[in-house]
Amino acid sequence: MKAVITFHSIDSSKSVLAFSPALFEKLLDGLARSNIPVMPLEELLQSATTHGVALTFDDGMRSVYSEALPIIRDRNIKAHLFLATDTVRDGNRGRKKASAFPGFEMLNWDELGKLQDCGFQIDAHTCSHPDLRQLSDQEVVGEFERCDEIITDRLGRTPHYFAYPFGFVDSRLEMLAGRRYRACFTTKLTYLNRSERLSALPRLDSFYLQHGKFAEEIFSTATRSYLRARGILRWGRGLIWNKTHA
Repeated sequence: MKAVITFHSIDSSKSVLAFSPALFEKLLDGLARSNIPVMPLEELLQSATTHGVALTFDDGMRSVYSEALPIIRDRNIKAHLFLATDTVRDGNRGRKKASAFPGFEMLNWDELGKLQDCGFQIDAHTCSHPDLRQLSDQEVVGEFERCDEIITDRLGRTPHYFAYPFGFVDSRLEMLAGRRYRACFTTKLTYLNRSERLSALPRLDSFYLQHGKFAEEIFSTATRSYLRARGILRWGRGLIWNKTHA
């Protein structure tokens, strides 16, 4: 089996975006004990790869550098950070833009460079983290272009992968993003399978792995059943939200 796991902040707060450092270590140790390899997306998404996980972090919280990096570096594994470039701390201007994620300190470019040096791939999550469904084609492409240009200019590497802000996606966005990136990721709560489109791949949200048993055994029958049930509930809530906000 294969899966992409998404995190936001590695800290011990009660935020829905937080995953504790202790539990993060427990998850990685569980993968190692189960002989589940952790690999970058380009390897995981190859058809020849039948078993493994990739780690992804969304937005750009500083705890990825201060808390996650030491844990990952000790285990010599790779990960991806989907960066919303307007959140990067860069003087007063950067701190104001980071208010999109109140309560979280955000990364600066020096820290992002060190993450990249230690094996993180910095990929695209737009500039301003908008609901892309509300933007015109030109505005959507502008978000892609500016995000990619900033990352390339500051870090010397062009993003190859993309995560939709909030996981919001439709067929139009799939077409626009799919033309630009090798693969694009949603918040659909399920494992990878051959039938998934590269323009709308699912990820396992770490929020649903907070129970230690699930974190240690992500491919077990119990974990798969639990995530399937939570995925159905999330899908139903999404339908209701879309109807009430149409």
